[in-house]
Amino acid sequence: MHIYTNNTKDVMVPSVTSVISFIKTKPEFESLIKWANSLGYKHQDYFATLNNAANVGTIVHEALSYIVTNQPIPDDLINRVPFADIDKFNTAISNFYTFYRQTLPTTIYSEKSLLSAELGFGGTLDWLSIEDNKVILTDFKTSSDFREYMLIQLSAYTKLIETTTDYKIDSARIILVSTPTFRKKEISREELDKYYKKFDLIYQLYKLYNPSIEYTEDTSENSLIIVDS
Repeated sequence: MHIYTNNTKDVMVPSVTSVISFIKTKPEFESLIKWANSLGYKHQDYFATLNNAANVGTIVHEALSYIVTNQPIPDDLINRVPFADIDKFNTAISNFYTFYRQTLPTTIYSEKSLLSAELGFGGTLDWLSIEDNKVILTDFKTSSDFREYMLIQLSAYTKLIETTTDYKIDSARIILVSTPTFRKKEISREELDKYYKKFDLIYQLYKLYNPSIEYTEDTSENSLIIVDS
C-alpha cells in the first residue's frame, strides 16, 4: 500500500493506485489464479514474475520522464534493465520517441506527485502536457492491452490535478509503450467524468475496509513523502 503524506506528516492519505488495487483484483481473482498456475507449469515463480514486471515498468517510466523533459536517458538507468528485458525496454523507448517527435508537446509535469486532503487521496501522474492548446493527461503502461481500471485511475488523477492546481484537463490518453505496434487510447472529458463516479464508489468501499488510515481535512500543502505501508 502507498500512503501519501506531507513533510510535517499532518496529512496522510492513500494513493490512487492503492485504492484501485483494493478492488481491481477481486473480479479477476480466478484469472489471476489461473495465470499463477500456468507459471507453475512453466517452473516460474509467481511473485518473482510480478516483481520483475513491476521493476521493468518502473525503469521504463523513469526513462520516459527524461524524454518528455528533453534530457538524455542516463547510462546507469539503462544498465538497470535486466538482460532478458532489453528488447522490451528498447521497444518501449523507440515507440514513444516516434510518437513524441510527431506531436512535439510541451511538458507541464512529469512524474509529479500530488496530494489533496480535501479529496482524501494522492498520486503520481506520469505526464501532463499541452498539445494544440489542449491540456492532456497521459499514462504510460507496459501492459499488453487496455484495462478499465486504467481509465478509472486517470479519472482520479484528473480530479486530483484540478483540485490541487490551476490546470483543467481537456482529455486523457493511455499509451501502451511495450507492445510491438505502438498503441494509444484517447479518453474524452465526458468519459473521465463518468469513470470518476466509479472511482468514488471504489474509494468509499476502500475507506470502509481501511478505517485505520487518517482521512484528515487538513489542507496544508508541503512537499510530499510516499510511504510504503
